[in-house]
Amino acid sequence: MNEYQSEISNSPALGINTTAPDETLRVFGTADKSGGGSWDTSSDGRLKTPHGSFHSGLQLNPIRYQYKEANPLGIHDSQEHIGLVAQEMEK
Repeated sequence: MNEYQSEISNSPALGINTTAPDETLRVFGTADKSGGGSWDTSSDGRLKTPHGSFHSGLQLNPIRYQYKEANPLGIHDSQEHIGLVAQEMEK
């Protein structure tokens, strides 16, 4: 069984498994959200560095990508994702 420590501070940021969160909420590890709604994600191609195509059999063009380090929304995420580019959907 893992042991976890919790600490409440006056910081405007909350970190889970980190003592130095760089966002309002930063989770190092896994997270789950019950109920409706969504975790925010952006499909804007100006925020992404494509890593190649992802083939799903749909008439869409999903790609593998990472968010650019210096993106206008300030998304700090170095993980690889699979998704769509909004500008491609407009074509």
